Amino acid sequence: MAGIRIYNCLALGNFLYIDDLVVDEFNRSHSYGQQLFQWLIEYTKDHDCKHPFVRG
Repeated sequence: MAGIRIYNCLALGNFLYIDDLVVDEFNRSHSYGQQLFQWLIEYTKDHDCKHPFVRG
């Protein structure tokens, strides 16, 4: 599960902010987190984000 938001600011343009990124403990070590992260990268491209992720 991922809690995300797309923001826009003058300095960075569009960017994706990740509030939470969680994989159930019984499903860890199956690369689901990596797959979710890859999906988020594609999501940023589809939404014209200049910087894929910004850490808070």
